[in-house]
Amino acid sequence: MNPSAGVAVVVLAAGRSSRMLASKPLLPFGSGTVIEWVIGSVSQASVEEILIVTGHKSEEIEPILNGLGARHIHNADYETGMFSSVRVGVRALRDDADAFFVLPVDCPLVQPRVLDSLIYSHRGHEAQRGILYPSCCGLRGHPPLISSRYRGALLRAHNGDNLQDFLKRYAHDAAEVDVKDPTILMDMDTPGEYQRMRRFAELMSMGDRASEIRHACPTCEDAIYLLSLLEVPEHVIRHSRIVMTVGEALAGALKHRMPDLDVDLVRSACLLHDLARTQPQHATAGQSVLNSLRLHRLASIVGSHMVVPQDKLESPSLTEEEVVYLADKLVIEDRIVNLEERSAHALEKGGRTAASVEAVRMRMRAAHVISEKVTSILGCSPDEILGREVALGAGEMEGTATDCSFRN
Repeated sequence: MNPSAGVAVVVLAAGRSSRMLASKPLLPFGSGTVIEWVIGSVSQASVEEILIVTGHKSEEIEPILNGLGARHIHNADYETGMFSSVRVGVRALRDDADAFFVLPVDCPLVQPRVLDSLIYSHRGHEAQRGILYPSCCGLRGHPPLISSRYRGALLRAHNGDNLQDFLKRYAHDAAEVDVKDPTILMDMDTPGEYQRMRRFAELMSMGDRASEIRHACPTCEDAIYLLSLLEVPEHVIRHSRIVMTVGEALAGALKHRMPDLDVDLVRSACLLHDLARTQPQHATAGQSVLNSLRLHRLASIVGSHMVVPQDKLESPSLTEEEVVYLADKLVIEDRIVNLEERSAHALEKGGRTAASVEAVRMRMRAAHVISEKVTSILGCSPDEILGREVALGAGEMEGTATDCSFRN
C-alpha cells in the first residue's frame, strides 16, 4: 500500500502581497521564482496531489505553472481574504483525498521531510487525530495536515473566517509532531523577511555541498533572528552574546597560530549554542535543529558544547568545538568568570547527587584540558587573553593581535 495515498497539498498563491509591494510567487528565489521553489520542494514529499490556488497576477503565475505541468485553480474572490483561497483549493481536491496540507506560498523553506513526518504520523496513529501541526521547540508552524473529515465543515464556513480560527474549533482533535525544523516557523511578509529567506535558502544549499560546508553559517543578525524565531528567553540571549564575546576573543587570538580555525563558525556557534535551551537534552536538540537547516558543521559544534568528543580533547590541536565549549564555561549568565568560579557555581547549582557532582567535574576537567591547550599554543592563559582582548570591545577580536599570541 502506498503510505501517501490520498494526501494532497493546497498551495496558496492568490494574495495581493500588499506588505511585500510585489507578488510573492513571482519573486526570484534560488534559480527560479518562489512558486517554482515551493512546487519543486513539495513535489519531493510523498504526496499524491499538489494544487496551487491563484488569484492576484494569475495571468503571470499560471503560465509558469503550466510550464511545470502543475495543476492550478483560480480564486476569483481572492480579494476577500486567504480563507476564500483555502476553500476554493479544498473544494477542487479529488474526492479520494483523505487528508490535505494547507501551505501558504509565504513559507517557501518548509522542507519535504516535514510533510513526510506528518504523513507518517497521520498513518501511524492508532487513534488518528484529525489535525496535525508540525512543531519545533514547542512552537507550532506551517503547514497543518487536516483530515478530510473536516472538508465539509470547512466548505460550509464563511469566507470572512480564517483558517486558524476554524481549526481552533477542533483543538480537541489536534496533535503536534515535533520535526525539529525551524523552517516551519519562517515566513515572508516584508521585503526584509524575503531577503532573509533567500539567505537561508542559500545557506541550506551550501550545506549540501561538502566542499563549502565549513562556510555554511549564518551571520550574527540571522543567528539572532533564529533565537527570536524560537522564542529563546531574553536572559539566554544575553548569556549567548557574552559567550560570543569570549569565543571571539579566544578564536581571534588563536587564529594567528591556527589559520584554519574558522572564527565565523565560532562566533555563530557561540550565539546559537543554547538555541534549544528550553528543551530536554538541549545540546542534542539544538544540533538537530541546525542539522535540519543543513548547517551540519555548525550543528556539530553546538551539539558538543556540553560534552566534547574525547578524540578532540586528546588531540594537541584545537577545534571550533573546543573553543565554543571553553567560552561557554567561562561565562555565568552574563558575567565572564574563571574556571574555578564557574566550577563552584555549577556544583552549588546542580551538584545535589553524586552523579550530578561527577558530571560537573567531568565537564570542568574537559574545560581545563582545553584551557591548557590554549595556553600551550599561545603562551598565555585564556584569563590573560580575555583580560586584554575583551577590553578592546566585542567585534574587534578577530583582527586584533595580542602580545601573548606571539610568545612561543
